[in-house]
Amino acid sequence: GTFQITAPEGALRVGRVERLPGGYEIKSLTYGQTDLLSNPLLAPDTVSELRVTLEVNEAAPFVKVSGRFAGLNAGESARVTLTGMSAAATFETALADGAFEFPRVAPGVYLVSLIRNGNSVVAEPPIIAVASKNRRGITFEAPAPPQPAAAANASRMTGNEAATVANLRTINTAEVTFLSTTGGEFGDVSELVAAGLLDTRFETSVSGYLFAISVTDGDYVAAAAPVNAQAGIRGFFTTPEGVVRFAVPEGLAPPGKAGEPVE
Repeated sequence: GTFQITAPEGALRVGRVERLPGGYEIKSLTYGQTDLLSNPLLAPDTVSELRVTLEVNEAAPFVKVSGRFAGLNAGESARVTLTGMSAAATFETALADGAFEFPRVAPGVYLVSLIRNGNSVVAEPPIIAVASKNRRGITFEAPAPPQPAAAANASRMTGNEAATVANLRTINTAEVTFLSTTGGEFGDVSELVAAGLLDTRFETSVSGYLFAISVTDGDYVAAAAPVNAQAGIRGFFTTPEGVVRFAVPEGLAPPGKAGEPVE
């Protein structure tokens, strides 16, 4: 991919690179002949290429994710995709008699979509959390093609989205409390509910949204997606930094706002 940035004149140093796809790390970061991981960026005389190179972190806990889709026609050809809610990571594979398997998936929360007849529809449930253990035997429903939301639902959808942003902030607060009582460990949804820090509704759906939390190595991603097209349009996520952001997958954020903070 390509990108372009404008930087102020002077000597600049790279701080840190955040929200990389799970399992990836920076291999090199250069501007022309300058290694920006060890040297400052000085005001150049000419414009050069800023090149970011990633590499797979083999120590990352990649896991296997497998399951099946119910509701497909016998022998129907379809594909399933996992799209990272908080990072630009996508995994795709074909279904075999409704079953699928991803042998290496990085930790995170993923939007699950079914591609059939050339159309992509979000599965039911819409998201799954992948942490440090294999996820097997997950069953998804193949939904009907989405229908345009009625205008009468607009205000309810807006209310659901506002409530979801507030609920993700509640999860951030719950994680801080959980961290202080467990000696430095964050919790997933079921663990936060068991600790009395979240309502039991978070294990199903709240205000038309499903919540999922992936916890790995002192970090977490909490994300939320609408359970169907009538419940909401936007998706959201948050991390230990405490900022609620629009989700990364196409269609779950306003144009140009993917991964950006919610105002």
